[in-house]
Amino acid sequence: METILATFVVSMVILAILQMLPSSALATKKAECKIQACSLAVSALDAQLARGFTAVAHQQGLDLELPDVSSGGVVYHLTVRVLDTPQPRPTLVKVVRCTVEWNFGGQDFSTTQEAWLSKVKGG
Repeated sequence: METILATFVVSMVILAILQMLPSSALATKKAECKIQACSLAVSALDAQLARGFTAVAHQQGLDLELPDVSSGGVVYHLTVRVLDTPQPRPTLVKVVRCTVEWNFGGQDFSTTQEAWLSKVKGG
């Protein structure tokens, strides 16, 4: 009787552990997608900031659609937008915002990275 009971308990523990494996793998893949999206957003943001204030300011009001990036079977869609700031002199400071959207497991996700770019006096 003790052997049957011990076998039952061990079987239940093993079954519980096996049920956790798919959900942990899914959570790991979701985290990898989020990290990839953040990395793409930062890279796109850095590329825009490297263009300089004048070039970026001319883009204001237009959504710049960057080419989609595919990684690990997930397609990431990148959009860059330049906005005025709530500052008293918006001609000197712009907000550059990069949004990355993707679909994983039938759910839509997005992440946004943002930087403020200012015009240097005399430059």
